[in-house]
Amino acid sequence: LAASDDFAASTSEPVCVNEIMRLAAFHPSDAAVQLEATKCLAALLSSPAFDAGLLVNTNAVESLLLAASRHTGSPSLVAAVHSCFLDLAKRSKPRRFYIAFEAALKRQESNAGVLGAASQALCVIFEGEAEDCESLLESGTVTQLMAGFQRHRKTEHVRQVMPELCDFLTLRARPAMHNLLLHRETHQLLVSVAEGYLYGNPALQSRQTRPEHQKEEQACVSAWLYDITAASRRIELAMGNLERPSTIGAIFRTLRRLYRSAKTWAEIATPNLVVFLMRAMAVSHGSLGEPLGEPAAALLADVLTHAEAHVTWSACGGGPEVSRRAFTLQWLAGDARQAFDNEILAFQQWRAGNFYPAARAFIAASDGYASLKARLPAEQCLRLVLEDHMRDVPLRSYAKSCTEHGRIIAEATASARTSEEIRLTDKSDDCPICLEALGPQECQLWKCEKCRNVAHVKCIHRWSQNQSSCPFCRHSMSASLASTTNGAYFRAYSIAQAAEAKLQDCKIDRKEFLISAVAHLWKSAARVGRALGVDETTLHSIYRRAENLELRSQQCSDGITATEVFNHEFVQEIQALAAREQDDSGNLGSACALIQAVATETCQRRCAVLAKQVVALRADVSKFMEQGRWKNAEEVLVLMGGKLSQILALAPQANFNPAETNKQVEVVTQLREQVHAKISRSSDQSQPFCELTLVPTEVILPFGTCLDKFRKHREPALHSLAALRAMIATARATQSIAEGTGREAETAKRATGAAKQLITVFLEDGFAPKVGACLTGDSGQSAAFLAASIFQELLSCGIEAKNVCFSQLDRIVVSAATVQSRSGGSELLACLCGLVHNIIFSGGLEDRMVRRLQREAAPRMAAALEEWFLDTVLVQNCAVELREDILQPRPVADVLPYGLDGAALSA
Repeated sequence: LAASDDFAASTSEPVCVNEIMRLAAFHPSDAAVQLEATKCLAALLSSPAFDAGLLVNTNAVESLLLAASRHTGSPSLVAAVHSCFLDLAKRSKPRRFYIAFEAALKRQESNAGVLGAASQALCVIFEGEAEDCESLLESGTVTQLMAGFQRHRKTEHVRQVMPELCDFLTLRARPAMHNLLLHRETHQLLVSVAEGYLYGNPALQSRQTRPEHQKEEQACVSAWLYDITAASRRIELAMGNLERPSTIGAIFRTLRRLYRSAKTWAEIATPNLVVFLMRAMAVSHGSLGEPLGEPAAALLADVLTHAEAHVTWSACGGGPEVSRRAFTLQWLAGDARQAFDNEILAFQQWRAGNFYPAARAFIAASDGYASLKARLPAEQCLRLVLEDHMRDVPLRSYAKSCTEHGRIIAEATASARTSEEIRLTDKSDDCPICLEALGPQECQLWKCEKCRNVAHVKCIHRWSQNQSSCPFCRHSMSASLASTTNGAYFRAYSIAQAAEAKLQDCKIDRKEFLISAVAHLWKSAARVGRALGVDETTLHSIYRRAENLELRSQQCSDGITATEVFNHEFVQEIQALAAREQDDSGNLGSACALIQAVATETCQRRCAVLAKQVVALRADVSKFMEQGRWKNAEEVLVLMGGKLSQILALAPQANFNPAETNKQVEVVTQLREQVHAKISRSSDQSQPFCELTLVPTEVILPFGTCLDKFRKHREPALHSLAALRAMIATARATQSIAEGTGREAETAKRATGAAKQLITVFLEDGFAPKVGACLTGDSGQSAAFLAASIFQELLSCGIEAKNVCFSQLDRIVVSAATVQSRSGGSELLACLCGLVHNIIFSGGLEDRMVRRLQREAAPRMAAALEEWFLDTVLVQNCAVELREDILQPRPVADVLPYGLDGAALSA
């Protein structure tokens, strides 16, 4: 009857519907009866002539929810109920439907099954795109659902369906829905659900793995290992007992949307959440965890990026919530610091002989000061200080002088720079005349133009007094003697000598800076000579020569002194004004707490790896002692002591009690005493090499696998890059703040140890090649920008981090050359050229440059060591056309393409 349109049209009163509900209520536990009743309602809804409002006005909504909750084991009945709800949502008035839904939930608030059935029904409605989020929100249905979730949060069925519903609610609904969910503290409930699925039952698992029935000494080591490997064991257990990864992924997607809508970012971004996300990413490396890998990486990247923005803002003098005046002052303070840093950099580069980078930095500083002057009120004292400095230190004029000095040095050293360098293929070759070695000595060399054989210049001159032909091929050597070639050391020596000779010209403007640059050339020659084995006496004389020139260039410190006075009277003063306007360091404290939590989890995992290595070495010591290999045992005990010392150093940051580790140190000390006694009393069976038990290497940070699978899973890799960039930038900015004074400095000092540990772990895990790989190939501009930014941040994190960036220099140059050959990559090209410029000209890497130039130097077209090295790198990577872009890179807006939705993060 219900399938008939005539019958449906005649059902204008709810009598028929009530009769169906009454007959179904006689047999609530009979799934077949409930299924037939549901089919009747579905048949009525399928007729266009039926008024769907009749079902809403009766208790049909509640009856359907009860039927689905009582018979969850009947898929056909549950599917029929869901079909009815979907049709009902499409055909009835949304407001009336959701009011009926809310009333049913309220009457059955103590029934967890009804709550689960209602959640599933709403998910079906969302999937069918039949929802009306405004009516759903106004009816109070969501409020009733959230109250029910809190009431029945320990019920398994509710925990399974709630994340999917929240995923739909945050995906389709308005910000008002997000605010409601945040107000009901849904995010905390979601985190507890995710932790339950990820960790399972840790108490039961820990009882199964705790060591028992062992000897006292072995039990002591096992107990220490068990306690110190808690972090890694937690992840290993989660990998083996992972439940419902897709549900956890839905929770992370929901939390990410709520996080972006939260009024207070620290409301969701707690230290516990960050640690949980890192563990989830570590667990997601297996195939079972792939559904949660991307959302976990995306949420972690958002949280760390937000924390980095607050720490960087504080490092620039900003505060959490500021007035318009405070914001203006902080903006001015940041620009003043940037312009001042450019001015200091320009003076450093000028004195080092890098004239074109110095000119570029002077121009950038001049433009920065001009912008500051335009924004400062005319009557303000700070503007008067700025005007005086711009008059006393003519930056534009200095830039012109830098360019002129570069031209002067280029002309003076042209012949020395363009002479051919002799590189020996075999250092054991001897001079055919004196029979002495032709290796890296300070003796000048000669090469035949025809046969290309080499001899000492002093020997070939003696030979030429009696013979006019080459001692090898008998070719006439009258022409080749006139153009004697130089080795790398003699060429550097000749360049410095030619540049110093030019100083005799009295018409050179600002000669004191040129004198300083020549002194730097002499130091570069000494570095090359040291690498090539020149004797110390000669090197000492060169260094004395450079020191004498530096004494003559003391006048150039006048401009630097004026700059330091300006720093005290203007830059620091405007930063102090901005600091007085800010409220407090609350957001900085929250951001530092996140970094400390990441560092604590990281240090715990590092300690776990070290502890496993210690236990493996302890077994090797026992084996060697049984075999009478006492010296081998002592060598391994030294390794054990070093690893235990590392654990003790990490213990404060890892929140470990060092008492048990100290006991292990005492055991190692006692064993060494025993071994020493055995060495002196008995024969030793030690072997030249120790075969040690290998412990598998573990990557501490959870981003490595995502980067390894970049081609296959692009989105998680991009989020991992963003998280790494934010983590390193936060660590760098935290150390910068800690160097200052005030409340923020005290807050940051508590996190400096954590920041250093994060940088150390990044370097030890070998992430640099993986990040560098994202610069080349088809990785895309977003990945290349993020990778370049990571290396840019590392340059400010110590000499070890600088060396890591230097190791990726060729890859960066190749990437820049590739971008230049394409269209539409001007911003990325400027970013990469600026990175190459900073790696080469930031200082501290001169020795590595010399070692590389010793092996593979290109023809020297530049006088300064850094520019010569740049030319070598460009020639080897076929990127000579990038030279001017790298020497004078144009500024790039500090905007990184972030995320996959086209949004941009501007720090």
